[in-house]
Amino acid sequence: MSKKGKKMTKETLCFEPGLDIAVGKQFTIGQWVRHMRRDHEWTLQELADRVGTSKSYIWEIENKPNVNPSFNLIMAICEECMGPVGIYPRKPRVIQ
Repeated sequence: MSKKGKKMTKETLCFEPGLDIAVGKQFTIGQWVRHMRRDHEWTLQELADRVGTSKSYIWEIENKPNVNPSFNLIMAICEECMGPVGIYPRKPRVIQ
């Protein structure tokens, strides 16, 4: 665990193929949010307005290691950055 907070792998969140940050590296949620925001050339305020939160909370997510954004907020950011995101539960396995 680094000083930046919890590490996520590219399989943990939704991704668009070819993201530099997702290629064989671990990163924090904040690093991913900043990368996606900058990739779209949005200000903190623009992203906050799009996902229904405050500019200061987006800044905290990007910069503070112990901020734990809700699943719904992360999904809203994913959808704003990459379009609709589907969650498909695994099929139950039959154990014999």
